[in-house]
Amino acid sequence: MTKETPVEQYIKNNHGLTHEHHIYLAKARGEISKLELKPEGQGQYQNQYLPLEQIIKEIEPILLKHQFLIDFDEILHENPSSLRIKMTCTFVKTGTQITKVCEMPCDKATSQGRKGAWTYGKRQLYQNLLSLPDKDNDGLEDMTYLQRLKAVGEMTKDFKDDEGNSLDDIREIAERNYWIKVKGDKSKKNDITTKKEQPTNPLDALKKQDQ
Repeated sequence: MTKETPVEQYIKNNHGLTHEHHIYLAKARGEISKLELKPEGQGQYQNQYLPLEQIIKEIEPILLKHQFLIDFDEILHENPSSLRIKMTCTFVKTGTQITKVCEMPCDKATSQGRKGAWTYGKRQLYQNLLSLPDKDNDGLEDMTYLQRLKAVGEMTKDFKDDEGNSLDDIREIAERNYWIKVKGDKSKKNDITTKKEQPTNPLDALKKQDQ
C-alpha cells in the first residue's frame, strides 16, 4: 500500500472544511428561526423591533453553541458625519471569518448621536448575517395615514422653537404674514393701476382737473 504524502494527508483531513462554517451557520439560522422572538423595543412611531440587548440575550447563545464569535470594530475614515462599522464573525473550529460592513449617518457633535449610530449599525449587521425579521422601518410603512398623523402629533406636541413658539403659534404667525403679504400685493397693484391712469402730459393733467 502506497503511503500518502503529507499534502495528500492534509487534503484528506481538511476536505470540505473550507465551507464547514456555512453548514454550522445554516444550523444556527435554523435554530434562531424557531425562536418565538417577541420584540421588546419600541420605536418613535410606537412600532415594535428587536433591540440590540435582546439580540445579544437570545441569539448570541445560539451562535456560541455553534462555535461562532462576533466582534465589532469602527473603521476610521475621512467622513465625520458617518460611522463605519465592521462585523467579524469567526468560526472557532476552523478560524474562518465572515466580515460585513455598514456605514451609518451620525451626529459627530454629540456622543449620544454616535452611540445611537453604533447601536443601530450593529443591529443591522446582525440582521444581515442571520436573516433576522426586519421590521426596522420605524413602523412607518405599516401605519395608516391617520396613525401617522397621530404619531407625528405625539412627537411634536411639546415642540418649541428658539423664540418659544409652539407649532400652533408658528402656524398662526405664518397665516398672519401670508394675509399681510396678500394685502400688500393688492395695494401695490392698485398703486400701479392709479399711476397708469394718470396722464403723463401736463396739459392733459390740467384738462382732467377742469373736468
